[in-house]
Amino acid sequence: PESSLLSSSFKNQFQGILQNAPNIQNLESDELLYLSAFAERIDLNVDAQVTDTDTGGNAETDLNNSTLLVSTDFSDGQYESFGVKTVGDGLGEVRRTDNEIFYEGVKVADVDAFQDGIGRALEINFSTASISAVQAVVRNITYSNTFVLRTEGERSISLTLEDNDSESSLKKTTAVP
Repeated sequence: PESSLLSSSFKNQFQGILQNAPNIQNLESDELLYLSAFAERIDLNVDAQVTDTDTGGNAETDLNNSTLLVSTDFSDGQYESFGVKTVGDGLGEVRRTDNEIFYEGVKVADVDAFQDGIGRALEINFSTASISAVQAVVRNITYSNTFVLRTEGERSISLTLEDNDSESSLKKTTAVP
């Protein structure tokens, strides 16, 4: 019985961590068929939802000092890239200029200089960002594979969002070249 109490306690603590972690929804069933080498959004319907709660279960309004990591197995290595589709500076729009990301014309994040999405993971570090800003960025993440001789098959793409409390969540979607 002591081990079952320990297991139950651990399970409750683990579930609590997941409940307070930021969450990305509406990517689970997105499966992309890439027929070209052009960058395509991984959020097919542009309907991803981002949420976060504090330890009391209350909805957060921002994801300041959070990190979004987008990755794959890179089976085609340097030919696979992630990016952020530039839409503009209008209401709800995002723009990437070099290693800076803007939401509605205001800088909200920096792209990591090493993990810049070209042949490796894309790491976006949000400084001051609302939930809406992070959600808009997630909706505009792109994937491309320019390898001419790429093999057919699935590419699992993962998005990990970590908030300033070091709680994180993982979502996966699939790209089929």
